[in-house]
Amino acid sequence: MRSATRALRFWAAVDLIVTLPLAVPPGARLLLETLTDLNDRLGLPGAAATLPAIGMLFACLTGALGVTWALARLYHPEPLLGRIDGWARVWVGAVIFGAVLDGLPAVFLLFVATEWLGTLHQLWCLRRA
Repeated sequence: MRSATRALRFWAAVDLIVTLPLAVPPGARLLLETLTDLNDRLGLPGAAATLPAIGMLFACLTGALGVTWALARLYHPEPLLGRIDGWARVWVGAVIFGAVLDGLPAVFLLFVATEWLGTLHQLWCLRRA
């Protein structure tokens, strides 16, 4: 159970670090511009357009929910929350993957990898909990 708790807290901390910038417009803008720039420098396919106001609203709402969910798992790394998070990561990774297929910069596949790696790690650690 101890390794499961460590795994749940680890992935919650990763989520907190990644979603915190999305929670406010300047951070979201900087993160998205940085990812788009990285995509261009690596010569990867896909292009990101400037987000309209409603897109920024949804990015920030996503960040706020991500931060809240990460804090809940950091402070209460319970098996049920880990299982819910594990399966939610499959869903989020699939959504991002579909968006990349629709033209989102390919650098976002890094998030698919971390989402699915998080799923495997957490559910593996929770298999006996």
